[in-house]
Amino acid sequence: MKPKAFVLYPNQWGPLSCLSNEQLGRLMRHIFLWMNDQTDDDEKAEANVEPDILLPFRFMRLQIDIDIEKYEKKSEKNKQYYQKLKEKNSVKFSQIQTNSDIKEKESEIEKEIERENEKEKEMEKEIERENEKEKEKEMEKEKEKEKEKEKEKEKENSSKAAKDKNNKNGEAVKAAAAADFSSFLERMRKGFLP
Repeated sequence: MKPKAFVLYPNQWGPLSCLSNEQLGRLMRHIFLWMNDQTDDDEKAEANVEPDILLPFRFMRLQIDIDIEKYEKKSEKNKQYYQKLKEKNSVKFSQIQTNSDIKEKESEIEKEIERENEKEKEMEKEIERENEKEKEKEMEKEKEKEKEKEKEKEKENSSKAAKDKNNKNGEAVKAAAAADFSSFLERMRKGFLP
């Protein structure tokens, strides 16, 4: 099976530089067609290649085949190595899996705790806002009480002033009455009255 990618090497440019742009384009088209065809029939792949680009196609296909073979060998070695490692350390792998599960659960729990903490903070902020509103209402009530007290004092002061004025008027009336009475008495002494 062919891999899904292939490598172009800089040292391949020497032979490819002799090709025209049109030939180079056709060569790339045939390489891609050959790579996308999942069969390993090389004769079928070369059957459609024009003779003027057949030689460059063969050496590029040869390099790609070498790369594929290296890839498959390395892949098989890695597969065997990890299989042995897995057999050798099956307990460790299960522990690692268990530990990773525990870590995932711990991280989920930590996230849940963070969400709960955020909710608590929001609730605290809401409570603070409510407290501030209540304080503002209390301050407004106190201001209203102070205004009422000031109005009462003004009323008291105005009623006091009215009383003082009445007292002064009463004293003036008394003084006038006393003056009238004393003039009456004096007239009586002088005998003006019958």
